[in-house]
Amino acid sequence: MVSFKSILLFTGFAMAAPTPENEKTLTKRFNGGWCGVHVHQFLGENPKGTHEMNVFVYDGKGQQVWSKESIWGDGTLMAESEGLPQVLNINAFGGPYPTFTYGDQAWSAKEQPRCSVGAWDGPAWLSSTQTREMDCGFSC
Repeated sequence: MVSFKSILLFTGFAMAAPTPENEKTLTKRFNGGWCGVHVHQFLGENPKGTHEMNVFVYDGKGQQVWSKESIWGDGTLMAESEGLPQVLNINAFGGPYPTFTYGDQAWSAKEQPRCSVGAWDGPAWLSSTQTREMDCGFSC
C-alpha cells in the first residue's frame, strides 16, 4: 500500500518549473591570481611545421581553463585561451627557449622561478623528434 504522503512528495518533484533554455549551461568561473601554463613541446621535422606544442592553461586555483593539443607552426603560436581574460601568446621560434606574452607581461621560459623547463628527451631510435616539458606562471 502506498501512503498519501509518498504520492504528494513525488507529485511535488514532478511539478518543478522548467529551466529557461539559456540557463541550462553552466559557465566555469575564472579565478584570477597566479595562473599557470604547462607546455609539452615537440621539435622535429614535420610537414605542418617544425614546432608542435600541447598547451594546458590553469587559473589561479589550478583549474584547467583551456587546452589544445597539436598546435603547429614556425613562429608565434597563439593560445586562444577562452578561459582567460586576455590572450596568451607563445613564441617557440628564434631561440632555445619559448617566449610568452599575456597582456602587458612578457617573459622567457628560461626565467626562474617563473618557469621550470625540463631537458630535451630523445630522439627515440629511428626518430628525429625531441620532446620537453615546461611550466610557467603569470599574473592573471
